[in-house]
Amino acid sequence: MTRPAPPRSLRTTLILFSAFTMAIVQGAFAFAVYLQVRATLLAEFDAGLHADASALAAIVDVDHHRLSLDQDALRSSSLADTYYEIQAPPDQSLRSANLKNLHLSTFPPGLHDTPVILPNHLTGRAVSLDIDTFQEGDTLSPRLSITLARDDTSLRHTLTAIGAMLLLLCAAAILLSSLLLAILIRFMLRVTDRLSTQLSSLDAADLSRRIHLPDAPREFQPVIDTVNALLARLADAFDRERSFSADVAHELRTPLASLQTTLDVALRRQPNDPANRTALERCHPVVRHMGAIVENLLTISRADAGQLSFIPEPVDLPALLHECWQPFADRAAAHNLHLTWNLTPSHSLPTDPHHLRFILRNLLDNAVTYTPPAGSIAISTASTDSHVELSIQNTGCTLTPQQLDQIFQRFWRADSSRSPTDAHAGLGLSLCRRLATTLHGTLTAHLTDTTFTISLLLPAPVPAPIRTS
Repeated sequence: MTRPAPPRSLRTTLILFSAFTMAIVQGAFAFAVYLQVRATLLAEFDAGLHADASALAAIVDVDHHRLSLDQDALRSSSLADTYYEIQAPPDQSLRSANLKNLHLSTFPPGLHDTPVILPNHLTGRAVSLDIDTFQEGDTLSPRLSITLARDDTSLRHTLTAIGAMLLLLCAAAILLSSLLLAILIRFMLRVTDRLSTQLSSLDAADLSRRIHLPDAPREFQPVIDTVNALLARLADAFDRERSFSADVAHELRTPLASLQTTLDVALRRQPNDPANRTALERCHPVVRHMGAIVENLLTISRADAGQLSFIPEPVDLPALLHECWQPFADRAAAHNLHLTWNLTPSHSLPTDPHHLRFILRNLLDNAVTYTPPAGSIAISTASTDSHVELSIQNTGCTLTPQQLDQIFQRFWRADSSRSPTDAHAGLGLSLCRRLATTLHGTLTAHLTDTTFTISLLLPAPVPAPIRTS
């Protein structure tokens, strides 16, 4: 079974989505700027080529179909570093010396966007012009075909530098925007942290509290209102449950006490009637069991309502453990149970002895009841600077790990390990955990193979300050 993926953070999702969107938008904008700059620079470069070609045509001299150039004008102009080739029919031509074996006369008239391969592995751009020339006497001379090319290395370097600059600016803008956006999102989502803090502070014992975030954005208000309405409904449901349990316990308490008294009187009045006496003796533990259930229900109702008192007194835990074990010693001996004590000396615990005695009796009763004959029970304590831990282990446990999570539920019983006449009704451990919370402690259970361990963790006494003379 694969483990589900952890939930995605809203803050991280917003930042990543925003950064991705900004990367697309700013990248498209930078690309459009680059294309516009490139088109402008190429247009300026081509315009310069066309002007150079026209200037070259102006210094060409055609004399009786012989071509010549004004070398002084050529050296003084910007044409010195250009590549040119001039053709005049039938077979007259002029070529720049730097062309070497390259021929430019094959290009058709006009500007050429395709890069031209120049000598020395250089690339450039070229333009071709057809110019009509006239000799003296207005006689039409042959048309000149002029092809001029220029190295575009500097242009390409400029475009590369512009592209790199735009890329760096785009990356810096994305990083800076993401950082500012992360700060803004963190600032705006602080309300979720405060909402989580208030929700985690809610307790089932006090559902009268409500979520209050006056500076929350409007988008959070429906969630807050829904949570508060849910808390109100839960509080009403818990109040009705507590009232019902308390009312039932109070209503059953008096008739059960009367029934208990009646049975006691009947047992004393009919000592010589074996049949009636047997029937009364069978009813007697049932009534006592029902009375214990009612008392536990009433105690649970008071605990849920926060009406249990906590009167701390110094309690010697090892002595109290031995005292609570005495009522179960005979039953443990009858089942041949092996008992092991491992108690560490401890200072007196500042706790409520009545509640702690109830917890210990229930835990010891469960250990004796559910340990099979010839089994073992181990009672141990350990202390640290902040806590005192009591552990009770018993062997032969038939609970499953799934059932272990349910033992603290009210009225839960593992039918496979209990008999129909069992005096336990499934309220003891639930009430013990509630009382442990009242004592500012915790009650937990663990299962190792068939060894069941229940641990009670209580606050340790604060050591007295050492006085110095």
